[in-house]
Amino acid sequence: MNLYIRLTDGGNAFEHPILEENLISAFPGIDLNNLPAGLARFVRVPQPSQPLGLFEKWVCTYVLMEDGKTYTDIWSVEAMSQSEQLAITQDQIRNNNTILTNRQVFAQSVIQRMDDSVNAETKIAWINYTTSLSSIDFTDPFNVNWPVTPELPAPTPAPTPALVVDETNSTDSSSSGNQ
Repeated sequence: MNLYIRLTDGGNAFEHPILEENLISAFPGIDLNNLPAGLARFVRVPQPSQPLGLFEKWVCTYVLMEDGKTYTDIWSVEAMSQSEQLAITQDQIRNNNTILTNRQVFAQSVIQRMDDSVNAETKIAWINYTTSLSSIDFTDPFNVNWPVTPELPAPTPAPTPALVVDETNSTDSSSSGNQ
């Protein structure tokens, strides 16, 4: 896949790289071996996959290579702005609140469905779990110590339906009404 990039009057790359097929489609008579002013070949370098710190981000700039005719990606790590950090923190807080609500609703539904066949230890574990959910420390929204969900109680076996005898379909002629 061959790529090209537009250049400013000062020779700086801008916008995004263009696929060769798109360039030829837009400019059918273009000579790719003798590019007009304002275009240069481009070599894509994938974004590094190494993990970043919580409030860091990858930033890509386009740099002229040593051949003096081709541009490439140069990746660097930058600290996020205060507004980016705030947005990420607010997203995490919303996510934590959603997780908390879902866990509370689930725990309450488990407790409400428990019947007398569930042992006291399991019931107490679920009540303690629900209580611990209400006292979670969200001081650091990125390091929440979520309580461990207890094991679900064993399902109560469904009762065996009683056999119902339909006595209205008797073969006895005296009960059929035909005398």
